[in-house]
Amino acid sequence: MHGPDFVLAPITEWLVPPGGAPARLVLGDGSVWMMAPNDPAFAGVRAMVELQRSRNAPIFASGDRRTGRLERVAMPRLMRPQSVAQTAVGDQLQVTFVAAPSFYYLRTDRPWFGAARDLLLRAIALQTPTTFPPELLVTIDIPTLEVMDVRQL
Repeated sequence: MHGPDFVLAPITEWLVPPGGAPARLVLGDGSVWMMAPNDPAFAGVRAMVELQRSRNAPIFASGDRRTGRLERVAMPRLMRPQSVAQTAVGDQLQVTFVAAPSFYYLRTDRPWFGAARDLLLRAIALQTPTTFPPELLVTIDIPTLEVMDVRQL
């Protein structure tokens, strides 16, 4: 996800007008995002927005807030952090989650890097030999495996 803007918020409105006009996504923070139906990413964006809307769940949007251009969306999910690497390789710090099928990465050049890393480490520190760490609301950019957002419940 390239941004430059990133928003995690509830879906207030989702409108796909007939005739090929751009779809309109309005989020709970007041941001308004548009995407043309002929955009290669549109089918995936539409499916995720409609699924999250049916669940009354928030969506993570990436794009340019100033112009309203929507690049991509992602669906946050509950995950339990397992480990965070001590050092980054390039601009990527490896993160693993309990029972997750892959390694994920925090980018060290993102403005939220420090806060996200610290929250993951605090959650991991709460783990005991008989309990898992607490669940966090995590948004992953699936194509790049980048951790885009981490929040406490």
